[in-house]
Amino acid sequence: MSALQGFIFIAGLIVLVGIYAHWRWTQSRKARADEDHERLEPAWEDEETWEDTAPAQDADEDWTAAPGEEAGPPPAAMAPAPQVSAPAPRSAAGAPVLEPAPRPPSARESRFDGRVLVFYVMARDPGGFAGGSLARVFRELHLEAGDRGIFYRYAEDGRQSVFCVANALEPGNFDLAELDGLRTPGLTVFAVLPGPWSARHILTAMHRAALTLADRLDGEVLDGRRAPLTAMSYQTLLDELPAEA
Repeated sequence: MSALQGFIFIAGLIVLVGIYAHWRWTQSRKARADEDHERLEPAWEDEETWEDTAPAQDADEDWTAAPGEEAGPPPAAMAPAPQVSAPAPRSAAGAPVLEPAPRPPSARESRFDGRVLVFYVMARDPGGFAGGSLARVFRELHLEAGDRGIFYRYAEDGRQSVFCVANALEPGNFDLAELDGLRTPGLTVFAVLPGPWSARHILTAMHRAALTLADRLDGEVLDGRRAPLTAMSYQTLLDELPAEA
């Protein structure tokens, strides 16, 4: 074998090894994204939710249920990674929405100040979402009407807003006096950083709220570019934000 043939042979091996390594990395990333998607999607009827298997929580932690509802068993303490309780299944739409265990934003998140996080929830029905249905799901998600006729999800102190839900129609507000008779093609779930929680906790809470709205109202969740939100596109958004220390 000549030196040139040997060089070509070795170069071919290097290319094959590189292709194989890239394939393994792609499969591993896809598997992680699928696991995150399965963990974050709402649970459907007859599926076991994490609330069914979670061990009992210490009695001194304060977990609240939506008004008029009985609080179910509290979930286990959260892991360092951002976690928000899974929306209730279709067969238990009245189940309480539990508080997450958020962390305040870190100093290194300051470079994201002013960044807007946004999801859209658009109706599949051409007639849009009915105002009466919106009011019911807003109560389930602890969304409160506030300034400018939009709804706010407040932090534990009841003063700082974690994220907001607005009308997708300009100028974005709801006519609160006529909410029962309202029809709208969609909703905008958004937050402006920094907030009272870390950026990842805020994005996770927004994502869960958007999924719950879409599930209860028969809608579709879109990303900031108004493209259908997938497990991969959500993971990309999450990866852009700083991980917990």
